[in-house]
Amino acid sequence: MIRVRKFNKRYKAFSISIESLDVLRVLVLKGSNGSGKSTLLKAIKGLIRYKGRITGKCFLLDKLDFPNRLTGKDVSFIFGTTPFKKRLKHLSKGQMQKLKIDCAFTFDNILLDEPLDGLDQVNRTYLTDLVKKSRASILIATHSNMFDKYEIRRI
Repeated sequence: MIRVRKFNKRYKAFSISIESLDVLRVLVLKGSNGSGKSTLLKAIKGLIRYKGRITGKCFLLDKLDFPNRLTGKDVSFIFGTTPFKKRLKHLSKGQMQKLKIDCAFTFDNILLDEPLDGLDQVNRTYLTDLVKKSRASILIATHSNMFDKYEIRRI
């Protein structure tokens, strides 16, 4: 479970405030560009300073970077995902995104920031099926309508 209380992040020109947010299963954050969706995910992960209280250790898909010298076999050993032989530096954007998604879904609390970016239709369906079947708490920041059947919070 991911819990946010009295969250506030100030910038020079504006601030982002959220009184209360609980992610028990799947929660979709929607809002215009610059509304604070990614900022909230970075705060939950502990990547930026903020005021308020956040509980729940999370895996942030967007910030996963592997060393280029690793192979798919190395990553599968670490995360328990399906192995493949290519070096990561030779993967397409979509292949890398799918690998990151596979790694993310080995955790109990998952933050997905624009997870459909770079995915073809087959892998978009793969992701939505993973979300549907997973028992993890998942917070998704997106502009897409593919997750509209889940609880939506506009920020």
